[in-house]
Amino acid sequence: MGIPDNTQELTAARSCLSISHVSKKRPRDSARQPSSRKLSTRPGPRASIQWRKRVFKNFDTYRGRRITLKRWSVKIQHGRIRRTFSLVVTNRTAASIEAQAIYQTIVT
Repeated sequence: MGIPDNTQELTAARSCLSISHVSKKRPRDSARQPSSRKLSTRPGPRASIQWRKRVFKNFDTYRGRRITLKRWSVKIQHGRIRRTFSLVVTNRTAASIEAQAIYQTIVT
């Protein structure tokens, strides 16, 4: 009992088949459920706390060393586009107000 003559044909046909969807990563819970928490555009104590948490000190890499920048930055996403904005002020509270103003400009 030998190997059938069409073995090479079957192997070639199998290798031409493509798998359309293979995903081993589980989607995050937030991807399945719409987010109920949105950034507030209204001024107030809660909005300022939210925006204060959103600003951060960005960094650059120079010759393999990480250098923290002096100014604050904020990442804002609208639709499917996310951008990092460098803020002018050096105070975190003022930077949060500036970040909120940028967000309001983008949204409206």
